[in-house]
Amino acid sequence: MRKRVTASDVASRAGVSRSLVSAFLNSTPGITVSAENRAAITSAIRELGYTVNVQAQSIKTGKSNCIAVYGDVYNALFLQLVEGIQRVSGPAGYHVLLYGEGKNVEGREGLAALYRQGRIDGVITLDFPDALAPSWEEAVLEWGIPYVTVEGIPSSPVILSVETDYAASIRRALDFMEAEGWSSPVYLNVLPCDRPQTRGDRLRLEAYEGWMQAKGRQPRICPVQDKPWGQQQTWWREWLAAQELPLGVLSNWSRGALSVYRTAYEQGLRIGRELFIMSADDTERVSRHMVPAVPCLEVPYGEMGEAAFTLLHQAMAKGGEAKADSRVKVEDAGDMRETEAANSAEDARDVRAAEAASSAEDAGGARAASGALTRQALQARAGPPHPASRAAKTAEGANYPSAAIRQVVEAKLFTGKE
Repeated sequence: MRKRVTASDVASRAGVSRSLVSAFLNSTPGITVSAENRAAITSAIRELGYTVNVQAQSIKTGKSNCIAVYGDVYNALFLQLVEGIQRVSGPAGYHVLLYGEGKNVEGREGLAALYRQGRIDGVITLDFPDALAPSWEEAVLEWGIPYVTVEGIPSSPVILSVETDYAASIRRALDFMEAEGWSSPVYLNVLPCDRPQTRGDRLRLEAYEGWMQAKGRQPRICPVQDKPWGQQQTWWREWLAAQELPLGVLSNWSRGALSVYRTAYEQGLRIGRELFIMSADDTERVSRHMVPAVPCLEVPYGEMGEAAFTLLHQAMAKGGEAKADSRVKVEDAGDMRETEAANSAEDARDVRAAEAASSAEDAGGARAASGALTRQALQARAGPPHPASRAAKTAEGANYPSAAIRQVVEAKLFTGKE
């Protein structure tokens, strides 16, 4: 019978102490694990196939080792986000609970209840690039829920967020089109039918206008409702037939670019010669599979998910707040690198404190972990409001979180030539 892999086995393979492995797995407050040792521990976990004994760990730490990820389950971008979260949450010993409300992206009351019951340790949500619902922010701050919003814009300066720079992505797309010989493209501004346009798309439009004006060119903006092809095909055919060729088109949404592509095929236009099409996103994830391929800016939701969990992991270690000295930046290539604070102590500092939080498996105490969290842990979870609540109420003049807790992930340029 195969021997169960323990945390001691992981420590031996990684070349670190068992206490440091425990600190990494349990996010033990006060103990810093360097990027080098994090990588070594993560690699050892994967090589050995180690899994955390969640029940034993819960008894020791009062944690469920489960996070809730909330979003619109009908949204393809949400699935990309979940992929990224799972890439880093698993090695850290966390399970992911998918908590979706279909089209109702505001039904979040149950998340706070799950946290108070000790069933989850934190929350990540995928939001529209716009202001968060005040009622949800209030619940997060009232209960001190470790929380990260992806793309949402918090009003509180202590709520963590991960987003992409929509304005920078448009300028990058326009620079690429200009280099390809399409210096004055039409901007196809696809508008949602069921809600107002988000802040992200407003920033895209403003960036297009600013870039064109800075070049001394007249912006050409074409608004169009986001409707199924069957309802909008006549409009697309008439619109494209009325354009002067050659024509460059930059669409804020990939669906708009694909509709132009489809219409151009029907009208026998030579894409790349008479018509150049580019998209500011790749929501449909088909740009690379078109012939010829459709250049686009890919919003890297997978990498954003990795960055979100990194922030959340830190917040859970500190009871709801991210470390003020931490930084997470995701480069264009999609690699996630964590820059440790210059003033952080060595890994060995206070490492003995990790022993109290370590799992019971090596000592043979895993059997004592059967059952739910202890009564004390549950009472502690539903205790008084977190200090973040009071901090948020006293913060003045802050429209966004500080740079320490607001992380920006750059979109990736796909030129169609790769």
